[in-house]
Amino acid sequence: MSKNTSFSPQYKYSQSQGHKAEQAVIIEMQSRGWQLLFQRAKTSIAEIDLIFQNDRKILLVEVKKLNDAWRAFERIGDQQIQKLQSNLILFSSKYPQFKLFAQLCWVDQKDKVYFVDLS
Repeated sequence: MSKNTSFSPQYKYSQSQGHKAEQAVIIEMQSRGWQLLFQRAKTSIAEIDLIFQNDRKILLVEVKKLNDAWRAFERIGDQQIQKLQSNLILFSSKYPQFKLFAQLCWVDQKDKVYFVDLS
């Protein structure tokens, strides 16, 4: 039998840290003129943490909270990157009138946001 960890204190703490990191990214992107369209959007491929729009551009964002900057690239696996890129292809085919981008965002303990372009 599998163990349900969704009610454990560690899971709840991780979830709250993830939500806090998403809020830091939302604030940063809105200050740059982007409008939040969706938060934790589910597609047939995978969940997308944040989706923004700025004019004719759409940005898909995967957010990770960092406790240790040296371990940033350990926080996301190849499969997550592939799913984000697959979602980018899916959105590109559904919305050809928009230019689409994908980014990975890390948020440190001081809520500073770091971006890596995956497009």
